[in-house]
Amino acid sequence: APTGRRAQKGTTLPPRVHVKSGRYYLVQNNRWIALTRVSEGEPALLESLREVKDPRPRTVAELFDSWLRAEHGLAAKTMRDYRAALTAMPTTKDPNRITLRRVFGRMAPRDLTQSLVAQYLERRGGVKANREVAALGSVCSWAMRKGWLESNPTNGVRRNREKPRERYVTNRELGQALKRAHPATRDIMLAAYLTGLRQGDLRELTKDSVAREGLKIVESKKGKRVVVTWSGPLKALVLRSLARSQGDHVFTSPFGKPWSFWGLQSAMRRLEVDWTFHDLRAKAESDHRTGMGLLSRYKRARRIAPVG
Repeated sequence: APTGRRAQKGTTLPPRVHVKSGRYYLVQNNRWIALTRVSEGEPALLESLREVKDPRPRTVAELFDSWLRAEHGLAAKTMRDYRAALTAMPTTKDPNRITLRRVFGRMAPRDLTQSLVAQYLERRGGVKANREVAALGSVCSWAMRKGWLESNPTNGVRRNREKPRERYVTNRELGQALKRAHPATRDIMLAAYLTGLRQGDLRELTKDSVAREGLKIVESKKGKRVVVTWSGPLKALVLRSLARSQGDHVFTSPFGKPWSFWGLQSAMRRLEVDWTFHDLRAKAESDHRTGMGLLSRYKRARRIAPVG
């Protein structure tokens, strides 16, 4: 049992902290863990306690692992992409693969610099490097809040140039694909075209989002409140999907289950088209008589009239 003084007169120490021979100790499982000297004051004690309970990562790899264990409130797809970027390593098939963990993993976090991030972007090249640096930036911002980094080395570093997709899905192409698609696939494809909503927001759309004036959602990516007002075709396909659904989700797979990301990708591959589900969102923007404002960044809420 601890035999040191619990606290000096007139002071209150944190739980399990004792004073012995002029030094603070944290007692855990009958182990006395030395902290700071009493003469260094309470701020130094609290900082030392934080280091013991939440140790500062010694390497970037340890920093990645700490970030992956924490909760961040990110969208499921974003978290999945970031996890892939932070854990990727060279494989036997691709032993020379450039990854964040391979390049920075053994480095001390404080040694990360803008120059090194810029060199990573240059060596890795392409759009994927931008996504990986976005994951690194999220980790560094979190590390700043923890007091482990003074600045974010990804800030101010120009990303690799990204060429916007120029693929426009024609009405004929869409019509042919819809004819081949299963009714469950057809309805969520039509919903993407009529509303311009993201795939994830459509997959997660629940029955309580269906209101008298239209579909009420909070976008998963940016948290914006959106109301998609009804049109005849949109209301018809939503009612059709609701009749098919046996759970809380509006759109379900051919098996009656909520759509998963990979399930929808698989359904699109079976259609054997050279465009993606995401391209339907661009088609919605192009075909709408006034544009749907899908690229707006500043409105906190918006109302969208469907294409149909």
